[in-house]
Amino acid sequence: MRATATAAAPSHIGVAQQVGAPNADGDRDIAALVLTCDLEEIVAARHGDPGECIVEISDASSIATTPDDAAVGEDDMAAKAARLLTSYTGHPGGVRLSIARHVPTAAGLGAGAADAAATLVACDALWGLGLSRGELQRLAMRLGADVALALAGGAGIILGQGEEFSPLLHVEPSHWVLVPASYPVPAPDVYAQMDKLRVQEELNGREDPGQVGVDSDLVAALRDGRIVDIATRVSNDLETAAVILRAEVQEVMGAARRADAVAQVVSGTGPTVAMAAEDRDAAERLATVVADELDVRTIVVQAPARGAHLLR
Repeated sequence: MRATATAAAPSHIGVAQQVGAPNADGDRDIAALVLTCDLEEIVAARHGDPGECIVEISDASSIATTPDDAAVGEDDMAAKAARLLTSYTGHPGGVRLSIARHVPTAAGLGAGAADAAATLVACDALWGLGLSRGELQRLAMRLGADVALALAGGAGIILGQGEEFSPLLHVEPSHWVLVPASYPVPAPDVYAQMDKLRVQEELNGREDPGQVGVDSDLVAALRDGRIVDIATRVSNDLETAAVILRAEVQEVMGAARRADAVAQVVSGTGPTVAMAAEDRDAAERLATVVADELDVRTIVVQAPARGAHLLR
């Protein structure tokens, strides 16, 4: 039996998202087109006492963590993934997880989903479970469509209330610059702000915000690598709400336009801004210009990325 296992899983960029109105229970339908990218979370697993599941943030993290970030508990996605594996297989469990954070949290990039996907792969190897990729994928779906995406890699469409996932069979590589905000925005705050805006004005241009879907032309543009066509079709119903809650998001969007980004969009609930570039060199130049103008951190990534995989 191996003593440790380490796995990596990709973050993601929400290139298009439509959000429906809340139902009586407060739930709402979404339709999101999402690309994984090569900014990865890394989870190292080692044996613990039976039934134990301890999660800590590694000193190898490349992003600054606050005490709140480091305070992980039973609701942490990595812990949920480990417990799901023990429940599914009957393994007694017992694991200590160390997460090297490279993906900003509460930033619309799926850091928690990446942690969960990497945990599934790492614990499967650590405990010698020998689960098939299909079994792991089904377990990931029980944790959420974003976890299934991080496990599968590539690109996909997330529908319903985040529980439906349809992978795209092929997407050409594209290059992006990510600009996380200086501090996160809780997702419930973004949804609440969007709802206020919809009451005040029909912001999204649809008479019925409950009708959501994915732009087939955007799917085709991503499939074929037509980056210029992508520029005219990226969108996010939550973008204006994120801008209101974090004024710096608007500053980043403006800097992206001035630097000739092909496209810019708030990823997921934000407040990260994703900027598309024609190629890797253009992305590097774009990242430098925006970083110099605004004195912000920029991250150059390629999409789509490989799904969760064992490193060692």
